[in-house]
Amino acid sequence: MKKIILSLTAFFIINASMFAQSEALGYYENLDKALANKENVKHLNLMYQELTVFPKEIFQFPNIEVLDVSHNNIVQIPEQIQSLTKLRALYINHNNLKILPNSLKEMGNLETLFIQVNPVNDDENINAKIPTSLKKIELGNPPKDFVAPKPTISNSNPTMNR
Repeated sequence: MKKIILSLTAFFIINASMFAQSEALGYYENLDKALANKENVKHLNLMYQELTVFPKEIFQFPNIEVLDVSHNNIVQIPEQIQSLTKLRALYINHNNLKILPNSLKEMGNLETLFIQVNPVNDDENINAKIPTSLKKIELGNPPKDFVAPKPTISNSNPTMNR
């Protein structure tokens, strides 16, 4: 019994240490903890948080490079998204987005964009909103008139999760 308790204690200490190291490297999975360290946030993972609104608090992270708000029920991404000038990867797939913000086009450092499995309106001109800086884009089922910019397009299976 003593060995089991020692093993469990060691397991929890190692996991706590790994999580602390993740935060020290700028990786957060909790918005409140991230808000306590605004300058340190580089990667914010808010997957599966049952969000219906894009958290405006995200705009308080000047150094954020990776933002994952996938697998929620967000209906709109604010035009203010372009203020995240260091953002390199944006995961907004598996939400309830019908339109994309026009300001997306202005995000010159954005290299990765996942938007698949969203009810984006077929009439929306996605071409006009995609930044030319992209290296990877996941659209799922692109509209018939979509013309790929320079990045590689991968039409992933909508039943597959990221």
